[in-house]
Amino acid sequence: MTFWGSIGYKDLVFNGDKIVWKNLFKHYIMCLEHVSQILILAGEEHHKIDINSIPVFKSYDDFPTSMYKEHFEKISKEFLDICDEFIQKIATRTTPIRKDELMMYLDTAHHIAVSIIHKNFEEKKFIPKSKTDFKIDLKALKITTKMIDMFETLVKEENGELKFQVMIDAQKATHESITFTKNIEDKFVLNSPNRNFVLSDFTRNYLDSLEKLMYPESYISCFMSECKNSSVWGHYGDSHKGICLMYEADEEENLSFEKRKHKLRKIDYKDGFVEIDFFQSLGSLPMKKLETVWYSDENNNLSDISNDILRNQDKWRKKYWETFDGNILTKTKDWKYEKEYRIILSSTLDTYIPNHSITFNTPPNS
Repeated sequence: MTFWGSIGYKDLVFNGDKIVWKNLFKHYIMCLEHVSQILILAGEEHHKIDINSIPVFKSYDDFPTSMYKEHFEKISKEFLDICDEFIQKIATRTTPIRKDELMMYLDTAHHIAVSIIHKNFEEKKFIPKSKTDFKIDLKALKITTKMIDMFETLVKEENGELKFQVMIDAQKATHESITFTKNIEDKFVLNSPNRNFVLSDFTRNYLDSLEKLMYPESYISCFMSECKNSSVWGHYGDSHKGICLMYEADEEENLSFEKRKHKLRKIDYKDGFVEIDFFQSLGSLPMKKLETVWYSDENNNLSDISNDILRNQDKWRKKYWETFDGNILTKTKDWKYEKEYRIILSSTLDTYIPNHSITFNTPPNS
């Protein structure tokens, strides 16, 4: 079996101080402003907006003009000022925040971000002026801000009554957010997939695209040390009607193909997965961009996270790749019967990974 891209489950967490959290929200609204511009410029006929339209590798240094930079700084300042207490609450969580929880927080702030972008587009005369006065409903933001403390207590105490209250408040926040989103739908003119992407689908796609900043894409081939298990034939052998190709490894567990030797790596079957902290795993970015875009604030104060990364890069790189390997080479004990090995092909250089399937040269006696 061969796979391109991510394999298995990532236990992705977000755990950092206010500097990195504020930069994440600033990065989020920068990407949102970008796809919003595509929407008003290209509409529905000239360009399809999807996850590949989100410029996750873009930074504020990449803005083409000083006027554009001023335009964005005005948008981001308005947004971050409104969400300051909200971001502070998230940053003071003592337990890691996982992807689903973060999506709820971004969904809560999304209608605020869209409204601020829309208002600034009006001021720049990018779009016609709205007939209604500009107003942001902050009810959902305030409710969700209170929920963050509840989640913190819930994670530590597992109190059933409190859990119920959190669920009720979550429903209220969702209702408020959806109601307000419906009120701003006319702001992006056309009822269409592109508009729906900006208004409804952006946060989920943004979080998915953030993984590009972490580890390089990988090409992975999967093998088993034996093929006698009946469950394996049921899962992978076309319900016991398929065939099994056998390849002979050398004494050092290397397999040769395309005139190169590749190491067979044994899968580790255990309970749970390797935890990957987003803010400490931004290995696809150069160190300079890490420092200026993610690890420092507007006053050049550095995040505490940067201490272990910028000051001891060799140690961080070693841990970074160990986590990468651990994620790819870990499966739950339920799959132990597979006795799986993998060959991993990955590189930070895009040209290293071929954009086609690997062809194995099958020996005559296979």
